[in-house]
Amino acid sequence: MKALTELTVEDKACQQRIIKMGGLQLLRRFTMKDDFEELLDSERMSGMDVENILQASEQSCSSSKGSHLRKHAARLLSVLSLQSSAAAVIREDEPWCSWLHACADNQLADCPDLKTCSYALTTLLNLEACKEKQRSSSNDSKEHDIEQVIPQYEDRVFIMNTDSPMWEHSFRRNRTKAEVESDHAMETRGPYSDFQLDVVFVHGLCGGPFKTWRISDNKTSSTDKAGLVERIDVDSGREGTCWPKQWLSKDIPACRVLTVKYKTNLSQWSGATLPLQEVGAMLLQKLCAAGVGERPVVFITHSMGGLVVKQMLMQAGKDERFSQLVKSTAGIVFYSCPHFGSKLADVPWRLGLVLRPAPSIGELRSGLVRLEELNQYIRMLHKGGLDILSFSETKVTPLVEGYGGWALRMEVVPIESAYPGFGELVVLDGTDHVNSCKPLSRDDMAYTQTLQLLQKVARSVKASHP
Repeated sequence: MKALTELTVEDKACQQRIIKMGGLQLLRRFTMKDDFEELLDSERMSGMDVENILQASEQSCSSSKGSHLRKHAARLLSVLSLQSSAAAVIREDEPWCSWLHACADNQLADCPDLKTCSYALTTLLNLEACKEKQRSSSNDSKEHDIEQVIPQYEDRVFIMNTDSPMWEHSFRRNRTKAEVESDHAMETRGPYSDFQLDVVFVHGLCGGPFKTWRISDNKTSSTDKAGLVERIDVDSGREGTCWPKQWLSKDIPACRVLTVKYKTNLSQWSGATLPLQEVGAMLLQKLCAAGVGERPVVFITHSMGGLVVKQMLMQAGKDERFSQLVKSTAGIVFYSCPHFGSKLADVPWRLGLVLRPAPSIGELRSGLVRLEELNQYIRMLHKGGLDILSFSETKVTPLVEGYGGWALRMEVVPIESAYPGFGELVVLDGTDHVNSCKPLSRDDMAYTQTLQLLQKVARSVKASHP
């Protein structure tokens, strides 16, 4: 299911073939029913004695294979929901839509995965977008105007605050008949019109859309787990937690909280990665399609994610189609961003024959002219009123395990690189690179300072739009 999604995510012709071949019926079964898990259990238990059956049952209860299959099925459904033919089928299936609403609201005990909840909500919102497009095209409206009213959520863009009550105002089922029939209401109310602010989280090297933003148990990476740096962010923080969802969406309920995903690897041994410019171009298109830039937005970034946002804004400033994003960007938060390069990037390039550094790593080397150009562009925006908040690590991060301990530790982004030379700098005592964006509690400076910046922007938005 995961491979099928990866193959079809950018191929609309292939998506149409899946729809015509009955793929929606299969996805309906995988998302709503769990009998495939029972089938796996029955096949696994055939031929076993009673003791082995009981042992297999206990293992099955703790298995996450079923939830993984449901997650990937929900992802493919979200992709297909952008097709009008699929949207029409899903929209007419009331039990399926009810399941999607319950999943998005975190009301399903067997579906706690944050990505699955996001896929459910983005599917529902894409259904509304397709319906609105059809209605507006029948009135000879221009397509680009329609997309500004109704955003579309493409793959790799996730919603964190899926259970926010403000999403309820998005759907036609919650509007009065007069509102539905009113062209004015249709034109002025989009699927996130009640939100006053967008907050977009962008992870860094080897990070993820949710795991990077976990709540931390401690501020230094554990040294009892083996492996390279590519596994450290997977193991850090409390699994299942996500402070933007658990704290931020409650402290600032009027903000739409998004997060993105892009491929990053330290080494080419771990798979292909895109250069910084291509990552920026990809996310720029997807975020603007989701309506980012139509209202004030604050980007919250970790490590390389800060450079991705800087690259994205520079590209947007050179393209009239996306220039509104630059105008709407009210602030950027940088957690351990290597504005002038990272020591982590310098090491593998010296050992290139061994580690085969990914192209994106080469762009993090210290002293590159490109990094200075990006920083000068953001400095110019800062002079124009853009709020900048930077955080710096102070502890070394364990990277590569050796015999009897960690063979390689380093301060990944030193303070002279973490501070861009403008804006506010917060030094996080006793904190390493991986945990700089993982606060311990609501009182942690890694959270309170970010919250203060967001509250400042929110007050400004409210004052300008009373």
